[in-house]
Amino acid sequence: QACWIKSSSGRDWRSEQRQLIDQMGPEEVRVLLADIAAAVRSEGFREWSDAYIDGHCFEFEDVEENALSWMDIHQTYVGHCENYIAQCIGTAGGLQELNEALLELLQLGDDLDLDEASVECLDFILTLGDFLSFKDTMLARKALRSIEQWELLEQEIKVKEASAELELKELEVLRMQLEAASASALAESSE
Repeated sequence: QACWIKSSSGRDWRSEQRQLIDQMGPEEVRVLLADIAAAVRSEGFREWSDAYIDGHCFEFEDVEENALSWMDIHQTYVGHCENYIAQCIGTAGGLQELNEALLELLQLGDDLDLDEASVECLDFILTLGDFLSFKDTMLARKALRSIEQWELLEQEIKVKEASAELELKELEVLRMQLEAASASALAESSE
């Protein structure tokens, strides 16, 4: 995985990255979270994320045993999220070290005084790598899309029923017109 801040010395970027994150104060963490929050709240990210989830949610099932393909879908999602965020905030990717540092910072009891967007961002970062959370998201989206499909089907049925009722009324009008014309023709021929 890539790091958040590129290594300039060529040394082990993971240890360098870890040191830099460990040195961040609450204000620096707030700024970083605000930047990430702006990225994940952007229209481009939302559209991509929704499309990805919609495109794969019907592959998931609510069973205990998880398919390997589901985990691959999750890892691909995580990788794309990291890359998108990295491009938006101008760094090189990877959320693992940030995740670990944020957890440690929270355990130390530092008051970060985060706004709503940053809290949502923090939740996103801390749960992004959690497969079961991702699976729950996929199952919830699958349920939502299934409900939408049922509602659409119900609407189509209602339209077809209304159309059938209209056709029956039109047929009834035609029948009445035919009976009137027949009665009129019979009356004329009797005369």
